Amino acid sequence: MKSGFGGVYGIAILTGVSCYAWSGHQAAYATWRRAPATTERMTQRLEQAATQLQSEAPLARIVLSDVAYPGDQRDYRALDGNAVLLISALVRDRAEIPLRQVLVVAGDKATVLTRVYSVRSDQTGSTSLPIRTFGPYREDILCLLPVRLRMQPADLVVDLGGTKGRLRVTSFGAAVPPQVSSVITSDTPGNGPSEQVLDRFIRAEFPGVLDPPRAKRSKPAAASELGEIEARGRQIADYDAAAWHATDAVQLLGPQHGSTSHYIAMEEGGRWTVVFGMLDEARGEFQVVYEAVQEEDHPNLFRAKKLDPAREDSGLVLFRARAIETARADFGPWDRPYNVAIVPASERQLFVYLMPAQTENNIFPLGGDVRYLISRDGTTILEKRHLHRATVEFRTPSSGEMDGSFHTAVLDDAPEDTDVFHVLARRPSVPELVLTPQYVYRVQTDGTVRYFMETEPFMKILNQTK
Repeated sequence: MKSGFGGVYGIAILTGVSCYAWSGHQAAYATWRRAPATTERMTQRLEQAATQLQSEAPLARIVLSDVAYPGDQRDYRALDGNAVLLISALVRDRAEIPLRQVLVVAGDKATVLTRVYSVRSDQTGSTSLPIRTFGPYREDILCLLPVRLRMQPADLVVDLGGTKGRLRVTSFGAAVPPQVSSVITSDTPGNGPSEQVLDRFIRAEFPGVLDPPRAKRSKPAAASELGEIEARGRQIADYDAAAWHATDAVQLLGPQHGSTSHYIAMEEGGRWTVVFGMLDEARGEFQVVYEAVQEEDHPNLFRAKKLDPAREDSGLVLFRARAIETARADFGPWDRPYNVAIVPASERQLFVYLMPAQTENNIFPLGGDVRYLISRDGTTILEKRHLHRATVEFRTPSSGEMDGSFHTAVLDDAPEDTDVFHVLARRPSVPELVLTPQYVYRVQTDGTVRYFMETEPFMKILNQTK
């Protein structure tokens, strides 16, 4: 559901070049492309703006916004009280994107909006009027926008990359049409949007922004494929646990703030070693400042030490640190803490996982995650796989008891590596059902994955029990 168009909001003057922020009609993942991913409506608005402002070119940038609201109370609940905001920025200085943050600012309180998807495009070869007027570098960002924030007096603000600061895009607080206000209800789950509903909603309201759906499977994932998913999921869990306990050990040494920027965990002979340090400016060496080694008979205990002088590494540790930098640069800014895990792939390549970190004891996040396949030297992305669209937070019941849970996954008809990791990391340890568009899979507490049944009859059973 969309509401009416708003006009030019304001003009700012930066470094002698004008920039415009326009508000539009209201309705970890990012990559560079040769062409933008956006709706036809947004492209038309860019062309209209360029036509009106071409006499003032060159301009530094333009930022447009578009909001899609849930069409009924069922979708409102399924989206956990969120609308979806599209921000399209076209800039002359490449350093300004990716945009660092999209925020709603009310007085002295700023709320960072959760990114769902982002696409960057480099159109330096184009001679179109919008490119000539505003610049060739573009980013299209989809964010979750809590409807309650839209209803209050506030400003929608973007935090530009580089050193350019913030730009106000539009103001909130004006009345919304009755068809929008009528869907608002306080009865929302509070743990994040349904991935299935969010994917459907975005594809309907903003066609062309998301990647095309993956090919439909004619049958469930084979046991061999599920075995590979199990193995990678267990490796992520082992990596995460090693990094966690090693970090605790290093913290006891009182490390100086800023002395490290990366942790790299490696397993050999059944024991983990985790090193902490940073890349040099040329990315040609990794300076190991701290090292933590797993105790042989106590897997949760690590013995840490500071290396003085720091040890220089130009081999495996360097390659993995580069791989993390490569993945993070492509992923772009994140609006919450993220963890990294590295799993060896074939031909000495590396899988790098970026996953939302747990920040509260009884809340376990799942989603908003990406897997990269990166060259052995850590410099080239060979493949990028979005694992889940939205981030859902699973809360431990106050009783501490539960038999199991389930979540939807819409990007493929098979579970993902991080589904296994989620089950292994979550407490209490309970099985998880993964509902893909066609098939349901069961992840056991030991990480084993099995095909369960088809999704359609499962949903019929589920609806009958409500």
